[in-house]
Amino acid sequence: MPRSSSGRTEDARQLWSGGAATAAIAALIALAGILVCRWLFGSGVERQVDMAEVNGRGAPDTFRCDRREGPACRMAPLEQRAYLVLMPPTARSMYAATYVKDIDTSRAFYELLGFRELRAGRAATSAWSALQHHTLFVLLTSTRPPLEIPPLPLLFYFFYDDVEAVVGALAAAGVRITRTGHPPHALGGEVKVLDPDGNTILLGTREPSAAQPVLAEDESSIRFSLLREAAALAARAARPIARAGCVT
Repeated sequence: MPRSSSGRTEDARQLWSGGAATAAIAALIALAGILVCRWLFGSGVERQVDMAEVNGRGAPDTFRCDRREGPACRMAPLEQRAYLVLMPPTARSMYAATYVKDIDTSRAFYELLGFRELRAGRAATSAWSALQHHTLFVLLTSTRPPLEIPPLPLLFYFFYDDVEAVVGALAAAGVRITRTGHPPHALGGEVKVLDPDGNTILLGTREPSAAQPVLAEDESSIRFSLLREAAALAARAARPIARAGCVT
């Protein structure tokens, strides 16, 4: 039975509304694509990449990369490609590694600083121990024969809520402690200790405690000098060479 004109009109209206919705969705998708492209490739900002940095051959010319070119820019020859980091990487944690002569001795020292061993491994010619203290991680490694690494003027700087509590644990274990005052970055106090391999480690508390007395002007000065520490280590390392030179 043929449909009335009103029925055909209603069908056309439904088709039209459905088509309009589809067109609107397509338009939104296209707009989103345009915005994404503009975000990825920018709005025409050019940057130059020194060819000496790209290919290491010291070419005097530069390679210009217009971000509006998009993929065409990235298809340049391999030695001319300029890579863009669209999103910076996020580091979740870090292990600070240090080579030591004896794993067990060094682990005992770092346990005095509050670290605890997470895992460890040993082989015929090497050993390692991963230590953790809250969000801090230290990796101790050693080799057989041991690596000949000179002592460092500053290996680590650890900040504590109360440095005096750590000082007490170190003193009870017979570790020599040198107080370096209350510099601006450690108004709660700073001390210097040496690890079993002779590396300098600084311990400090950023803010003074409520019970801490008012500091004199000279107590708030910086007493530890990295340059002075390095010069002293270099002088001690040069002494045996000088004596050997006199003998020969």
